[in-house]
Parts: sequence; C-alpha cells; structure tokens
Amino acid sequence: MAALVTNKFRIHNAKQFIEAFDEVSFTSGAAVTDSSGLLNSNMYLFIGKVTGWSDDASPPSPTDSVANTHYENWRDMIAAKKITSSDVSHAIPRKNWTNNTNYFAYTDNTNTLFSQDFYVMTGDYNVYKCLSNSDSNSTGTEASTSTTKPTGTGSSIISTADGYKWKFMYQIPASDALKFVTPNYIPVDTVRRSNGYLANTYDNAPGQVQFDVETATAASGGGNGAIEVVHITTRGLKYLSETGNLSGVTNTTVVTITGTSLSADDCIVNNDIYFTSGDASGEGGTITDYNGTTKVVTFTPAVTAPSSTDGYAIGPKVVISGDGQGANARCIANSTGGINATAIISGGNNYSNASITVISNASQSNSFNPSPTAVLTPSWFRCSSRVGWFLYSY
Repeated sequence: MAALVTNKFRIHNAKQFIEAFDEVSFTSGAAVTDSSGLLNSNMYLFIGKVTGWSDDASPPSPTDSVANTHYENWRDMIAAKKITSSDVSHAIPRKNWTNNTNYFAYTDNTNTLFSQDFYVMTGDYNVYKCLSNSDSNSTGTEASTSTTKPTGTGSSIISTADGYKWKFMYQIPASDALKFVTPNYIPVDTVRRSNGYLANTYDNAPGQVQFDVETATAASGGGNGAIEVVHITTRGLKYLSETGNLSGVTNTTVVTITGTSLSADDCIVNNDIYFTSGDASGEGGTITDYNGTTKVVTFTPAVTAPSSTDGYAIGPKVVISGDGQGANARCIANSTGGINATAIISGGNNYSNASITVISNASQSNSFNPSPTAVLTPSWFRCSSRVGWFLYSY
C-alpha cells in the first residue's frame, strides 16, 4: 500500500530536526546536558574533498554504505563548524508585498495553499497573512489587486483601503534578518515561553508582538477555530438593504429609519438591523415588524438605548452553523441587491467546520442566493505556512 506523508508530518519532522541542535528541558528551557557530556548534542557542518570528481557538474549521488557515510567523510574532511540552535531556522519562500498584485486569500478548504501567495513580507520585515481579497474597497468596487501595503502589528484584522484584509503574523528581528533572510527565503518560528519568560519581553519587541498574536485568541477564552472572515463566491441579487441615520427612537426595540427605498410593509422582516454609531454601536437584532409608510422598525432583542441620528445598517440575516459556538456576522447589499460586504461581529471559537446561510423574507428574491463561506483561521500560522525548509548561518 502506498504511503501518504502529509505536510503536517513533514513539519513535525522539521521541528524535531531543529530541536536536535540544542535539546532543551520542556519545563525550564535549559539545555539538556550532563557532566560527562553523554547527553550533549553536538552537530557540525563540514567541508571537504580536495580532489575533483570525474564530472564536477554532476557529482555522484551519496550512498548509505558505512564506508561512504562515516569513513570517507572523515578522511575527506578539512574544516568543520559547530552548529547550534541559533545558527539554524525554519524557513518559508520569500514573498515580498508588491503593488498591483492579486494575493490569494487564506482558506482552510484548499489542497493548494502552499503553492499560493497567501502571505507577504513588507520592507520593515513584517509578515502578514491575506485573509480576504474580495471585499468592497473604499470606492465601492470589488477588490482584485493589492494596492495598499499592510502596516502595523497587533492581533486585530488589518483592513486596507483596497478592500484587502490582513493578519499580522510576526516580525523578523534584525539579528535573524542578517542571518537568515535571503533572496528566496525568510525565517519563521514559534515563540516559546518558559516559566513566564520570553527571550525578548520588552514592549514591542519582535518576540513579544509575535507571542501576543499567537496567544490572542486563547487569552480571550476562545482557543483556535474562530471565524475571522467570510469569503463570498456568489453575491446573489435583489436582497434588500439600507444604511443611514435614525430619524426617531421610540424605545430600545422600536426605531424609525429613513427607509427611502423600503416602501412595502414587512419587506425587511427577518433582516437584521445593526447600529453603527452612538451608545448602541455594535449591537443589533432581527427585524420582526416594519411599517412601510411610517418607516417604523421593530426588532428583537433589545439594545442599549439608541438616539436619533445614530447610524444603522440593515441587511439580510447571516446564520452561522457549525461545531463551534459564538460566531456572529452581518452583511449589507449593493445597488443590485447583491451581498456587498460582510462584517464579523464575533468570531466565536472552537469551530472545525462551519456553514453560512443568508436569510430574508418572501418579498426578497430567493432565486439568486449568494454563496458565502466561513473561513476558519487559526490565531497564528501554526501548520498552515511552515514547511520543511531550513536556513543555516555559519
């Protein structure tokens, strides 16, 4: 039977290979050693062979014979340098952010992720993962190419004016840049904490900002499996939506909207209303009644008391189903009724699969349903981008 070796297994082997250069205690982080030296790890990179092969352009393939792997190597050796863990790093292909380039949006449902340009390194040695490339940009059109370089650190999603959404992954320290950044590869690592300490714990140090990203989701009580973005493959048509400012407030479940294009009674029942400014900003509910003449909207549940002129957004209801909990999203439609943009209100946690349904009432066309897809994004690269390449410094 054929053997199937996955990237995850290759990554595990790569990690074990790196650890072999300096075996350390899992609890203390100190090097594993003893007075006799029997537990010490000593690895060397050597150069040798002062005579040429019969064809230097095509040297013979090494064999596994003891004579070749042991005796001949020692006889040919002319210099060696000890390699420690600080001299070796995992690496990934270098992908510089370039203006007017279409980057691949990370998804957990593709077998070709490793061959895609789904992450970039900028000139300040920050590495970002592309989460979305198909939202609406500041001009109202669908994004296609990246024209705004991502900047900044932190664990929040970075939205740029060109419609892209990025996640800061890590910053390459100057010392690692000198050692390991090449025209074709950049280093990548996981920051470890031992007994409450990091290698660099001062504020905004590369190690600290990366550790903040790695642990951000877990620190908020979620763990991995949050839904941070939604990809829309088909936007649909004829869904009702509106953004504007309230013209009146009755109580915490009844408000008056502008309703310029919403003239039919109950045409937006089952849609969601969310408040975008004021004391109720970020809150909302499902519309249960609408008067097309008076423009009065009734919704549930109650929110913090809004005020007249507060901003609001009405759009089809987005329902997220899966094996996790707590995810919530909203959307609005464009001038033709297609789903224009989605916003994650809460990413939830512990999702390993998720599906999205867009709900509207009978007055809105069900013949052109959109196809949104929830993207399950780990809080850091994890196994999604690290592969078994190595960089050596000597």
